[in-house]
Amino acid sequence: MCNGDWEHTFGIRISTLDNPGWELLIDLKDTKYENMKQPHILVQKNDDDWFSYKIEEHVFKGYGDPTKLSKLIETFHNLILKSI
Repeated sequence: MCNGDWEHTFGIRISTLDNPGWELLIDLKDTKYENMKQPHILVQKNDDDWFSYKIEEHVFKGYGDPTKLSKLIETFHNLILKSI
């Protein structure tokens, strides 16, 4: 989405959670996906094996345990593929 403006305001953020785990935020504003909807989904096997995601306010928001960063990226990718 780099167009000289978008990337200075929006983008992708990966950060750590204190419980521990990952947070993945991907801006969809001003993209062809900005109107995508995704209710909150929680997949939890136990306290140490979980991830969740939703699209809210034009942002994909994914959270997961320390082993789930690639799963969160894959989940976002799959949501985008389904919308095409």
